[in-house]
Amino acid sequence: MDEKEKDLLVIQLSVLKQLDVIDIWDDTRITGGTDWEQEIIQAIARSSVAILLVSANFLTSKIINTVEIPQFLERHAKDKDFVIYPIIVKPCLWNAVPWLKRVEVRPKGGKAIWSGDANVDIELAKIADEVTGIIKDRWFRGD
Repeated sequence: MDEKEKDLLVIQLSVLKQLDVIDIWDDTRITGGTDWEQEIIQAIARSSVAILLVSANFLTSKIINTVEIPQFLERHAKDKDFVIYPIIVKPCLWNAVPWLKRVEVRPKGGKAIWSGDANVDIELAKIADEVTGIIKDRWFRGD
């Protein structure tokens, strides 16, 4: 779907992975023959931050809407330290989605990173820096 955009963000976040600060999980880690839905649910249960790449593809995905989003919202309701971190990657009607319009999105103001006039590398570096801050905040609290 939005693989190119995901790959560029992963490159930025890989600095943190190399420093053993984070583990990056996406559905490419699901191996053949496994129950993909259970793999997703288990990954969400282990995570501290869910980075969502929001686009029309994301908003209309049956799996995202029926499996992942309910899990994210349930996890957040039970654990306020669990961060749902939506990134508007392409122009879409994200602010028409009730749960999403209540969450602070990035970039600030919800303007899509790949909208033509944004500097993608700068925006992705800002996001990686903010994710670093979220993770460090959890460390210093002892989570």
